[in-house]
Amino acid sequence: MAKSVVDAWKRVNLPALQRKLDDAAADIASRQDEADESRKKLVELSKEFRQKTEEDVRKQVSPLMKTFQAEIDSLTKRSKAAESAFLEVYKQLAEAPDPTPALEHSSQWQAKAQKLHDAELEVNNLRQTLASYNEEFAEVKNQDVTIRQLRETIKAFEDDMEAQIQTRLQEQERVLNERYEERERKLDESDAMLQLKVQDAERRAESLQASLTAAQHELFELRSRTDD
Repeated sequence: MAKSVVDAWKRVNLPALQRKLDDAAADIASRQDEADESRKKLVELSKEFRQKTEEDVRKQVSPLMKTFQAEIDSLTKRSKAAESAFLEVYKQLAEAPDPTPALEHSSQWQAKAQKLHDAELEVNNLRQTLASYNEEFAEVKNQDVTIRQLRETIKAFEDDMEAQIQTRLQEQERVLNERYEERERKLDESDAMLQLKVQDAERRAESLQASLTAAQHELFELRSRTDD
């Protein structure tokens, strides 16, 4: 914004404009003098015309002269109004200092102020970023503590589970050994009983064989006697 204002005043070029206004004011003053002289001559010519011209001609020309005079008066009025307005502006600007250097200086200060403001914003942003990093770092540290605690808890749990597993394995091994020993004992008892049964069966078989042999012998003797 400030730069655009400075550029605008540079384009205006106030010192050069003041010189042009000086020339224009001098020209207006000169023309005002000439206009006053011309007006006086016109008045004198009008009087002379009325004095030297016949009444009939004066009556015929009078409306035209009045119209011409009214137009001249109107032009004179507009000219004076324009000249007055110009001179009023000229008085305001004739001695006015050129604001361009001050505006340039202000623009430079504004640019520096903007840079300072931008720097402050950047510092604030960096502070916020640093605060965010510190928060993240603290959170990470807390997470590290939590992770370490979790690892210790898991280690204790694993150690406890290992102990429980070892205890259960030992108990299972004891139970299996007892079952195996009981089964071995029962198998031994069954084997012993079978052996006894086999021995008894063998004795019975021997006894039956002896009885059979004796019966066959008696039968043979009985047949022999019968044949005789």
